Amino acid sequence: MGMEESTGTVIGSCTPRDFKQRQQYYMNHPLYRHRQDSWMKCYDHIISTLKLLTSNQLNTIVELGCNDGSLAVECLGNLPKYVQWIGYDIHKAFIEQSKQHPRYRPVLLERQLWEYDLAKFDAFVSSHTIEHLYSDEVESLAHWLGKRARFLVLCVPLRPDHGRLHADHILDKGSDWLVSLLEGCGFSLVWQVKGWFGWFRR
Repeated sequence: MGMEESTGTVIGSCTPRDFKQRQQYYMNHPLYRHRQDSWMKCYDHIISTLKLLTSNQLNTIVELGCNDGSLAVECLGNLPKYVQWIGYDIHKAFIEQSKQHPRYRPVLLERQLWEYDLAKFDAFVSSHTIEHLYSDEVESLAHWLGKRARFLVLCVPLRPDHGRLHADHILDKGSDWLVSLLEGCGFSLVWQVKGWFGWFRR
């Protein structure tokens, strides 16, 4: 049974739960055959936050949903030369055609990011990706981040009380829920902007 938006439109997601099936789904979906530039909508918030965080010796950044590396490369051009960035994405073509930068490394996901045993890192960045996860997957990601990341820099199109469900946006929870979830995982909200952008510290 699909969920309903305020318009009354029934939303029935076709996004597979199985990782390999989901990977194939995105590879075959017409909308995802070309690079995405949604990150540009919140770039000013992201780079402003990362610049502030460099005073906290921000050395390592992990990004979920790096697409073709555009956000990473743009940010690295405006960050100190010691900052290293690793981007993870489910889409093989985007990784293979990724933009290049000496301090950026794109990685193709072979399973969900929270199933990797990564070493601790300074900041986690994600722009217009978390809305493509189911709520229980976001919970798994949040708990995983609570053990690894010092800072979170997130841009997710959410309303306070629910997600903006359409097409492949499958997160039915809102920004209030996301803030509460992350606080329960040991993070404190530093700053948020409606729409939604959030910066957290642990």
